[in-house]
Amino acid sequence: MGPLDKATQEANRELIALRLKWPEGALDAVRELEARFPGYNVFWGTGRPADPKPGFYAIRIDDYGRGPTLFAVDAHAMGFTISAHEATRPSDPWERPFRPLNIPDP
Repeated sequence: MGPLDKATQEANRELIALRLKWPEGALDAVRELEARFPGYNVFWGTGRPADPKPGFYAIRIDDYGRGPTLFAVDAHAMGFTISAHEATRPSDPWERPFRPLNIPDP
C-alpha cells in the first residue's frame, strides 16, 4: 500500500478533527500553517498522553525521528515558532545532528 492521495489525507484529517473534538478554527489554522510552511506536518494536540499539552504541534517532514516536535498554544505563535526553527536549521541535511529513533529531544 502506497502513500495516500491528498484528497484522502484531507478527508482523514477532517475525521480526526471531528472525532478528537478539535476547537473551532483549529482545522483551518492547520491548513493555513501547512500552506505557509510546506515542509511541515501541523496538527492540533488534544492534551492526551501522546501530546501532553493542548495546542498546535509541528514536525518537519524530512526530520521525522530526528528533529524536534515544535509546540505553540495558538496558530499565530506556531507561525513564529516554525519561522524561528527554520532560521536556525542547517540547510544541508548532513549538518544536522543524528538522533536515533525513539530517543527524546534533549
